[in-house]
Amino acid sequence: MTVHKIKLRDLDEKFIQDLRDKLGDEDIELEIRISAGHGDCAGKEMNEDLFWKTIEKFDWEKEGDDKAVMEPAIRFLSQCSIKNIKAFHNILSEKLYSLDGERYARQTGSNVYSENGPFSVDVFLYARCCVVANGKEYYEHVLQDPTEMPKGLTFESILNLPAYAFELKTGLEFVHVPSKNYETFFNAEGWNEPTPRII
Repeated sequence: MTVHKIKLRDLDEKFIQDLRDKLGDEDIELEIRISAGHGDCAGKEMNEDLFWKTIEKFDWEKEGDDKAVMEPAIRFLSQCSIKNIKAFHNILSEKLYSLDGERYARQTGSNVYSENGPFSVDVFLYARCCVVANGKEYYEHVLQDPTEMPKGLTFESILNLPAYAFELKTGLEFVHVPSKNYETFFNAEGWNEPTPRII
């Protein structure tokens, strides 16, 4: 048995013709394996570092098309095991849950939380998504200093990132309940007001 290891970009007509010249009309069996190269997701356990490495793949030059921004991260995450895609979803839920609190909601621009005014729970969630989408350094900064919450900026689409990666990997619908409920007001410790006025 002969094994050829080749990069996909080098699998050109010349390589195929060389095989034809050597093997003629022989039947061959072609097996494609994706190697886990340095820095790749494949073969590694999902953890904080790999989570943030995935987020770092966002292509902000495509800003305005959220899925296009996330596309490199989607491809990267799709190389992970199904277990790791679910673990990514869990870590994402934990990050959003940690930002679910009154001290953050009071710093969100026009959707600022107050006892007497209307407050959109969805817009607040999407603002928290924006924090995570902007990477580890910004997330940790906001976590310590709520005044740095984004004003009028959202990135709802990050909620779909694990589903997109799972679908790309398997062709199936992603069904997974994350470890934390990141919807607004579910982090009880983050809220002093048990029944806020919402819209």
